[in-house]
Amino acid sequence: MGNWKKVVAAIAALPMAFAGLAIGAGTAAAADATAPAPVASYPLTANANDVSGNNLNGTAQSGVTFSATDGATLAGGKATTAGTDAIALPNDIGAKAKAANAVTISAWIRNGTTKTNTAALYLGEQPAGNNMPTHYWLLNPSNPSGNYKSVITNATNANAPYNTEVGSSSTSTADVAGKWANYTTVISATSITSYLNGKQIQTAARSQSMADWTGDINAYIGRSNYTGDKTWGGFVQDLRFYDSALSADQVSAVFADAQTDATRKAVAEAAASALDLGIKGNVTSDITLPTTGLYGATVTWASDNEAVISPAGKVTPAAADTSVKLTATVTVNGASATRTFELTVPAKIDDPQQVADKLLVDYQLTNGTKLATSLYGATISWTAAGDGAKLVAADGTVTGADGDDVVAVDLTATITLDGKNATKTFKGLRIMPKNARTLASYTRDHSINGGARVGDALHLALSDGTKYTALNTNYGVAFAEAKIDGTATTESTTIRGLIDPYLFRMKDGRYAYVAAFTDVNGNRVDGGQIAFSTSGDLMAWSGKPNEDERGDMVKVTDDTTVFDAGTIAAGYDAAAGNYRISWQVNGVDKYVTTTDFKTFSAVRNGVGFARTKADLAGVANAVSANTMAVTKTTAATLTEKLGRVHNTGVEQPATITVKKGTDPAKLKEQISGGVEQKDGTLSKGKTLKAEYSDGSTFDFRVNWNEDQLKSLSTDEAGETTIEGTAIQQNYSEQFPMMSNRADPNIVYYKGKYYAMGTSDTGGMKTLFIRSSDTLAGLKDQKAGTATEGGYKVEGQDTYLFGENDGLGHKGYHWAPELHVIDGKLYCFYATYPTGGAGDENITASPNWAGPSAYVMELKDGGDPTRTADWIEHRVQAKDGGVLSPHGLSIDMTYFEVGDKAYIAWSQGDQVRKGAKANVSIAEVSKDKPWQALTDPQRIMRPEWGWELDGVNEGPNVLVSGGKVYMVFSAQLVTPQYATGMLIANVGDDLTKASSWTKSNYPWLHNGTFAGQYGLGHNSYFSDPYGDVYNVYHAMTNGSRNTARHAGVVPVHFRADGTPIIDMTTTEELQREYAAANYVKLTVKVVDDAVSTDATLKSLKVAGSDIDLTKAATAEGASLEVADPSEVKADDVVAVANDENAGKPVVTVENGKVTVVVTAQDGTTAKTYTVNLVKKSEPAPNPDPSEPNEPTTPTKPNGNGSNTGNSGNAGTNGAGETGGDAANGQQSGKSGTLSKTGVAVSAVALVTVVLAGAGVVLTLRRRRA
Repeated sequence: MGNWKKVVAAIAALPMAFAGLAIGAGTAAAADATAPAPVASYPLTANANDVSGNNLNGTAQSGVTFSATDGATLAGGKATTAGTDAIALPNDIGAKAKAANAVTISAWIRNGTTKTNTAALYLGEQPAGNNMPTHYWLLNPSNPSGNYKSVITNATNANAPYNTEVGSSSTSTADVAGKWANYTTVISATSITSYLNGKQIQTAARSQSMADWTGDINAYIGRSNYTGDKTWGGFVQDLRFYDSALSADQVSAVFADAQTDATRKAVAEAAASALDLGIKGNVTSDITLPTTGLYGATVTWASDNEAVISPAGKVTPAAADTSVKLTATVTVNGASATRTFELTVPAKIDDPQQVADKLLVDYQLTNGTKLATSLYGATISWTAAGDGAKLVAADGTVTGADGDDVVAVDLTATITLDGKNATKTFKGLRIMPKNARTLASYTRDHSINGGARVGDALHLALSDGTKYTALNTNYGVAFAEAKIDGTATTESTTIRGLIDPYLFRMKDGRYAYVAAFTDVNGNRVDGGQIAFSTSGDLMAWSGKPNEDERGDMVKVTDDTTVFDAGTIAAGYDAAAGNYRISWQVNGVDKYVTTTDFKTFSAVRNGVGFARTKADLAGVANAVSANTMAVTKTTAATLTEKLGRVHNTGVEQPATITVKKGTDPAKLKEQISGGVEQKDGTLSKGKTLKAEYSDGSTFDFRVNWNEDQLKSLSTDEAGETTIEGTAIQQNYSEQFPMMSNRADPNIVYYKGKYYAMGTSDTGGMKTLFIRSSDTLAGLKDQKAGTATEGGYKVEGQDTYLFGENDGLGHKGYHWAPELHVIDGKLYCFYATYPTGGAGDENITASPNWAGPSAYVMELKDGGDPTRTADWIEHRVQAKDGGVLSPHGLSIDMTYFEVGDKAYIAWSQGDQVRKGAKANVSIAEVSKDKPWQALTDPQRIMRPEWGWELDGVNEGPNVLVSGGKVYMVFSAQLVTPQYATGMLIANVGDDLTKASSWTKSNYPWLHNGTFAGQYGLGHNSYFSDPYGDVYNVYHAMTNGSRNTARHAGVVPVHFRADGTPIIDMTTTEELQREYAAANYVKLTVKVVDDAVSTDATLKSLKVAGSDIDLTKAATAEGASLEVADPSEVKADDVVAVANDENAGKPVVTVENGKVTVVVTAQDGTTAKTYTVNLVKKSEPAPNPDPSEPNEPTTPTKPNGNGSNTGNSGNAGTNGAGETGGDAANGQQSGKSGTLSKTGVAVSAVALVTVVLAGAGVVLTLRRRRA
């Protein structure tokens, strides 16, 4: 084995730490680092023979060659069944590993096969009948994600052994591409640990013993026993097997024992990489330079400016700041490598102006801040102009402003050094109020579900002065845009993440962040470039998510070296009138300046703004980044919009007063409801009004005590109390509602609920339908079975469409959606065109294709559960041909907004190979919803980290408050599947991508409903009372793919009309109020006539008298106010004309005041409305490129998760940018009605029309 024991001895003799050199974990520095003799050792420089003395010689198949420099050369790319291009090793190796239940495998590899499923090394069972081994270990230097994969099976699953793999697969090997690298895996009885060049990469627990492995245990170089994979190509030498689990020190020793010049060079490079001078920041004293290093290395030094830093480490400052490069030459066993350190030696400070030039002050100053009073030996005193003198003392102590407003202050520093003075003035600094709150930015560590793809994003947490609370359910609020590259015929998408986000306030009032980029594995990438995005409200962030150009990337330097971790910062320099962006590279402080974040100064050495981190110990998996002060008003807005809306109280139903002798049947009808209204919905009867933390309300129907109702009499005067229980139809805690129903859909049609979905077990080849008189009746009554090409619950599910429906379609039947259009029922779904696995056109697609969109039309008078009653139509393009002749077209939905009808669907790219499926849209006719009237237009594609590496699919539409909300799902079919949102204004051209804004983060995701993962592909439906619900699918396992099941929750509407699609059971109604017989209704029978007067005597809003005649009209009265968003219910004074009438109910939402008066009879009601109009609007900036014009937000002004924002950027009286004054109102008008998207107006009974409902519905689920 050459001189490897000598190397270990040399390492063990070294001291534990060198001068200026830190020894990290995993380095060979202990006396017990000697590794045992291997049980098999293959130099592979001449043949496949074993030189350990155990004669475990291998057999090289044809196509394998050997050389003294490159070891074994394998071409790769061949079928494993061909018996070529691999080296077979004796089964005895596997037998020894099995007997010990432990093994260490180490090899030097120069990889030649990238981003594919293959194996450079394999140890495991032979393939079973399904061409897969059940138990194995394999190593792939570059899996499909470009990562080092070393995994072992950890359970017995013959059908999907890959689902049991544990080990490493998240470390990129890009840095060693084309180079020799040592790959070592240590498998013990309880763990599998991977090393790269002697350094531990990842460890994972394992529990299944290798004793469970059966039959011959094969060992290969260049292939696995996945016979469907190709052979691996590349170079291998010095392969060793040990029948024990080596320690980290022993692994390091094996790495150091390199046998060829090329591999010794790699060891020298590793030793050079381990050098650490321990210098953070500028060099201000002599340096002790190490002369020895790891693995017995010797180190010599050279300087490119010996006058400033000598090769011995002597430091002599120059007249100006000086950058010096020190180069270390590291030699191990005759092989050498170099490493250069760039250091900055500050100039000798002897003038106060030099100090002034280096002085920075944060743009925002908070109560208790202590400004510097000394720097570089100079003293500093402070003077604030005008009233600012009360806020900033001469010694730099800052006192926060009184009240809620920010105070602008001009602040001058006087710097004194050696009897000389200099001054520096900072103009317009923001002195924050004393009651300002602290906002923290953070990311999450990569151990979370979704890893770096989800965790590397801007997260926010707000402090109450004692602790921090995560906003948005501890989920990111801003994600990086993907790197999308392409040609006319190809496209590739590379995931990007955000790390080290730094929040700051811009001079024009906007917020902004800078951050570094990461790849899907969390590795820092895109050196020299930063992420930069702006926001008016800290919720909607700028970007270009539907364009090829990355809207969040800014290049600040030509140096492509990635920035040091945790060093990027930015802020407004109020003295220079520009922004400073700073970072470190190898510990050297650098910065650039800019006024517009488009052009930048040359890179200079020097510090930037400080990074202050929050203690986020109470926030799960948080990695703190920085903090920023916000006003009390902004904090309240963030809490409301990014916090969880929840039930805070209830209002018992108002007393019913009737005259003696009133018809009891009519009275009971008034109490129980169920009477058909003019709009087609059923009345709710007397309800329990629930109140919510954001000011919204909802009227729950009540299940009244039947015995008490039966005994109700109006024969005599008196009072009667009737008890009841709120009817709550939130099934989030009763999941799954329907098992094995992915892409679920429900519709209420002609007195029945109908439910469909993709059968997620049984082959996905059949679509079943079930029906029920009640929503609860749709829930599984018993377990189902895989049968007839799908999953069926006997007695509930009826076969509708599938391979045996007589229509000729074979294969998948996906994503059914039932829609009622002008009274007719249609079913949209996707299946393979007639003729098998795709017709001639579809199979010509550059990407996987086959399933195509179809529309089934129910015959007049037909039964929805009878296949024969449906008529098939394939969806057609504008010209009458197939909609998507060369690409996938699935998950189609239908909706109407105004007088136009649309279809939207997931579209496979028909031209560019590798392009992700997008969501496209087209207009259609209502009488032929399968016929497009316009050409398809892409309105979004997957870009954010949480969406990738997957597709955009599953669109469905809800209309509320003048906004069109198109939900969509993203990711692959994994536990990280999630749901986002596109938003447009009613009245805009919805076929234009520019009309839509895309949510930067998902609205429905993991973390809300316990035990549910991969929430998505949802759709909406309405019950006969007008309440709206969200049906979605989710898995019950967060670590691997399992069947998807359907769940149902209500859609709650915020006070501003924004839908919430993830409200939990207790958030909707506290358990106290949901208790049996909690609701109490008083019925009063009187001798005298009962008043029906529901008019107002007077109405005042914000101190102004309102014209009651106008307010009672459909248009309502108008009132100009400074800021409509500041008007609250407490600002409304309404007095009923009849003192016996009920208390007027006041609602303020969407820039509108609504007052409802109920007469003494408890039935007659009258509504008054006042439209709030902003007194004046600022003139728009004629040059949108200027920094005082907010860039186009890429997130909507609302969030369907119970943590979402719901307001465009605006400015409140405190100078803080917050929610829009009108919260998305459309000139004071209520939502435009649609027959298929839910349209919610801002009146007392919110009017909606639901996708697929087919009738105009009066929404009793009045979440306002």
